[in-house]
Formats: sequence, structure tokens, C-alpha cells
Amino acid sequence: MGRKRRSFVVLGLGSFGSVVAKALAGFDNQVLGIDISEKRVGDLADMLSNVAILDATDEAALREAGAASYDVALVSMGDNLEASILTVMNLRLIGVGEIWVKADNRTHHRILSKMGVDRVLLPDIEMGRHTAQMLNNPAVQDYVALGNGYNVVNLRVPEGLAGTQMAQLDLGPEVRNLGMMRGTEYHEVRPDTVLDAGDRLLLLGQKPELTAFSGKL
Repeated sequence: MGRKRRSFVVLGLGSFGSVVAKALAGFDNQVLGIDISEKRVGDLADMLSNVAILDATDEAALREAGAASYDVALVSMGDNLEASILTVMNLRLIGVGEIWVKADNRTHHRILSKMGVDRVLLPDIEMGRHTAQMLNNPAVQDYVALGNGYNVVNLRVPEGLAGTQMAQLDLGPEVRNLGMMRGTEYHEVRPDTVLDAGDRLLLLGQKPELTAFSGKL
């Protein structure tokens, strides 16, 4: 049985909110896009399930737009802290169960976090760290922070390790191999698996151990 689909309301259709809304709709989810700008709403009208031009700090307007019937809300007004706070309060009042909020800076992050929302996002900082990881080590193709210090990294096998068996890489006890991608296909990895240049290893561990290992590649 597949997972139950959730419905989303995205409040604020600027550069970040519009990308998230379009991507969620692309996954065939029900998405309501809300913004005070007629142009922003009009640009997404044909891509989302529903759209509404309104001020999200107006509780009555949110109710009338049907925002209360959506499972998850993303408040994407990071440059306007007062509007973000009022919108979160309104979403709580009308009964939206899960709320994510985009913050514009660390100060906004601290304030919004105290409101009991489910997650506060700092996309610019998160993307900056992400980019730095990849610039720092060309072997790092991608990584995902899982929390509590754990990350999954996608490491590209260099030419110099072509023909090497997995067991020869000496991951250490703190790094776990989750498999690898060869081209577009996923493969499980055994100690005797022979690596090709360009294979991408999927490794789980904490940052110091992953950094130490990736530095050897």
C-alpha cells in the first residue's frame, strides 16, 4: 500500500515558495498557493491545484480560502518577520496541523522556533553549507544532514581507485556503507565488490569521520 498523500498550502510565492509549491505539485500533491501579489499568484495559477490572492495575516481570509483543510503549511515570508508570525498564529487558530516556516536570518530563526512550529528553514545558510562541502572536496557529489551530527554523503570514486575492492577502502567502524550508484542503477556493496571510476558511494556517518574518509579519496 502506498503512502497517504498529504495536501499543502504554501503562503508566500516568492522565489523560494514558488519553487517548493511547483515541486510539490509535480509530485501530484494537492497544493494551494497563497500570496498578496496578483502577479505571483497568476504565474502559478495553471500549475497548482488552487491559488488565492489574499493577505495571509487576515485570519478570516485564510478560512474563506479553505486553508484549514490542508495537512501542512509552509510560510515563506522570510523577509517579513511580523507577517510570518501573524500567519503562523492564524494557521494555528484555524487548525492546520503541521507548519513549516522559512526564516530570513538566524534572529528570525530563533524567534520563529519559539512559536512551536514543526520546522524553521534557513535555506540560504543551508545551501551555503551544502555548496562549501562540495567545493571543499570534489569527491563529494551531494550530502544530506540527518540531524544529531549524522550525514549521508554521495562520494564519487576517482580514477585512481578503479579496480579496488570495497574492503580495501578502510571505512572505519563509524562509517556505514549504504550501497552505491553505478550510472543510474543502485547496487548493494559487499567487501569483494570491485569499484569503477565514477561509481558513487552512499555513506552514513558523523561529519568528522566522513570528512576524514572523503579526504583520502
